[in-house]
Amino acid sequence: MLFIGPAADESTDEHEGYVAGLDAAGRATDIWTDVRERLSGYVAVLARCECGWSGLPQPADPAGHRAAEREWIDGHFAAVVGTGPWPDEMFLRSPVRATSAVT
Repeated sequence: MLFIGPAADESTDEHEGYVAGLDAAGRATDIWTDVRERLSGYVAVLARCECGWSGLPQPADPAGHRAAEREWIDGHFAAVVGTGPWPDEMFLRSPVRATSAVT
């Protein structure tokens, strides 16, 4: 998740968040893996940041994915950059799915 709201600059670029999937051995996926493609293949998901921060494990389902995103935004990003509110529109989520409408 890349912050694209007001005051986006190099300091916010250093904090690009993503949701990683955790396998049974505890290995986490990288920033380039869209875990939504196969949530059932993971034992949990968790928020992570390029700076090295990691959130708490969440259930590997759509609600857990959403909770991980909000944990990164409200817990990590807000602590680094300052108080929000930080609405979803201020974050670019990647990748854009082929089935998504882009306007």
